[in-house]
Amino acid sequence: MKVVVRIVNYIRSHGLTHRQFKEFFFSFEEEYPDIPYHAEVRWLSKGKVISRIFRLRHTVAQFLESKGRPEPLFHDPEWVADLGFLADIMAFLNDLSLKLQKENNLINDMISKINAFQYKLKLLKNNLSEKNTQHFPELASVQEGGRFEKYVEVLQSLENAFNDRFQEISYLQPILDVFVKPFSMDIESAPSDLHFKLIDLQSDVHQKDVFYNTKGLLQFYQNLSKEEFPKIAVSQSLVPDLSSIIANKIKSP
Repeated sequence: MKVVVRIVNYIRSHGLTHRQFKEFFFSFEEEYPDIPYHAEVRWLSKGKVISRIFRLRHTVAQFLESKGRPEPLFHDPEWVADLGFLADIMAFLNDLSLKLQKENNLINDMISKINAFQYKLKLLKNNLSEKNTQHFPELASVQEGGRFEKYVEVLQSLENAFNDRFQEISYLQPILDVFVKPFSMDIESAPSDLHFKLIDLQSDVHQKDVFYNTKGLLQFYQNLSKEEFPKIAVSQSLVPDLSSIIANKIKSP
């Protein structure tokens, strides 16, 4: 990462160098005539930077040599394979981040995406332990220098980090179930102070019909009587607080 950032910042911070770089790329008729500027505060942009540099590494290496600043790591098979692996991993993380930032996401949507990503990590780890690069297109293109045992360790570390950061989710599940599926959840699995009102709600044919015919959970709770179902109606107010937990967990890389 540090090597790529140094190269990109060298190219982008010098106007003449940047212009020459673009002209150099056009002379090779490359698919990508430029590279995105990297800033430390925009860590998600690193994924795009890594991927672009990886795919254009031969041309970037030639350009740096033409400027008298050769980068020997571009000729190191192990380092190039590591770069490909990193590009693939950052692509997965960027994709997750975009899904979590999707407009009108509710807490249950976010948790579902995080749970899915954690399952994917297990699959990816098992794949690489067998040197299967099916889901790693960049690494697959240069797997000659791949250090698969190291990559499995990285994925294990990433899996541990996710498990650690989002361990609160299991404790929040009962209240989330009340919010997401109030008419189908098992009463006894809900918080005890909601048992009687959940029974009343599930027995209310009108409310059940409204629930299954309303577009969106929030609309249903906005119309649910706070006098008749105070604690259940109030449960939807927890959603912003729970969402902030998720947001805070993904702010840092």
